[in-house]
Amino acid sequence: MTGRTASKLMQHRKVYALAKPAGVPDNVVPHPRFGTTIKRSGVTVTSEDFKHSRSLSSAGTFWPETAIKANSEGQAAYFGAHDWYVDQLLTCARCQRPFIFYAREQQYFYEVLFVHPDVPCNYCVPCRRARRHARQRNLRAEQALAALATTQGPLTEAVVSDALLIDLAEDLLGRDQRKFKNVSLLGRVRRTITSRAALSQRDDVTALLAQLDARIADMRAPKTN
Repeated sequence: MTGRTASKLMQHRKVYALAKPAGVPDNVVPHPRFGTTIKRSGVTVTSEDFKHSRSLSSAGTFWPETAIKANSEGQAAYFGAHDWYVDQLLTCARCQRPFIFYAREQQYFYEVLFVHPDVPCNYCVPCRRARRHARQRNLRAEQALAALATTQGPLTEAVVSDALLIDLAEDLLGRDQRKFKNVSLLGRVRRTITSRAALSQRDDVTALLAQLDARIADMRAPKTN
């Protein structure tokens, strides 16, 4: 990096720091599209306009200069519909970090996806994605379990793919050990993984096999009162 480039970069950082709106904490979760700054709409409103807004019931901080007028007829419920959308600061229920729930996001949530107006946004974008991926993984694991239940012979890739097998192993390891006691199922999953040479030699799968071994050994160990 040249000295001129570094100087310009520092100038941009200074401008960004000065432009950062009041009320945005330093540890706010960056939004993949909007970053960490509020998005002014150009609409002239005051805090009094939001005094009875249901959309701000859980917000500790919000910015009136970001307001977007809501279309009540375009929402899932006309009675109790949002009247305004406004950038607001919330706390993620999963990671406990602050994040900005942008007015444009709210408009998309309630008028395009038709999320009910009573449903708040409890999670930041990264945690929303993580939860969605977890649901998808659990669905794939259920598909693999169904294949296991209906197949007595070898679990070939035509029956259970490598991806489904790994999803199933991770799902079983994530279950409550006090309630999940099916050690034979864990053993069958482990044997199937090790029977596939290319799969079992992957570094991530080697670590997964070690976890399976530890869980199986623990489940087979005699319990003492």
